[in-house]
Amino acid sequence: MEFTNFVLPRQRVLPGRPAGGDTLLRDPDTGTVHFLSPTATVVWECCDGKTLASECLARLRTTFAVPEETDIAADLTETLEDFRRRGLLEETAKISDAG
Repeated sequence: MEFTNFVLPRQRVLPGRPAGGDTLLRDPDTGTVHFLSPTATVVWECCDGKTLASECLARLRTTFAVPEETDIAADLTETLEDFRRRGLLEETAKISDAG
C-alpha cells in the first residue's frame, strides 16, 4: 500500500481540551490523561477514518512551515504507532508502513 493513499485510522472519542500549547485527552475508561504536543494534536485531528496520510502530511507542512524536501512520513507513522500503543485509536486500527 502506498503511504500517500493510506487512510488514517479513526481516533477513539475522548474528551479533550487545550492545555498550554498542548492538548489534554482523558480516557474515561481508565482515568488516564494523555498530553499531545502541537504536532501530535494535528495528527490527532487527522485521525477521522477519512483523511489520507498525504493530506495529513500537507497539513503538518502548512501548520509548522516544514519544507517539502524534509521527509516527515516516518514521523507521522511513529506518532500513529504511539497513539496505537496508548490505546487512543479504535481497536481495528492497523498502522501502515511508510515505505
